[in-house]
Amino acid sequence: MPSTGALMLLTAIHTCDQVSAYGFMTRNYAAFSDHYYDSERRAVRFFANHDLRMEAKLWEALHHRKVIKLYQRRTGS
Repeated sequence: MPSTGALMLLTAIHTCDQVSAYGFMTRNYAAFSDHYYDSERRAVRFFANHDLRMEAKLWEALHHRKVIKLYQRRTGS
């Protein structure tokens, strides 16, 4: 089952001319807290109901194909 964020991002892709996204899981997820808004670092936890790693690969592929603009945090920033 896709995450709620994935459902909304896919809906936006189908209904909007331009889509930008921030706060979605990216390849370097382990370097950051579970949520972009956390004030204290919390490790990302995975559950059986969402394949967040697969979603991250999809967002990256859509970004490289210029379907979406995926804003990504960089380590050391």
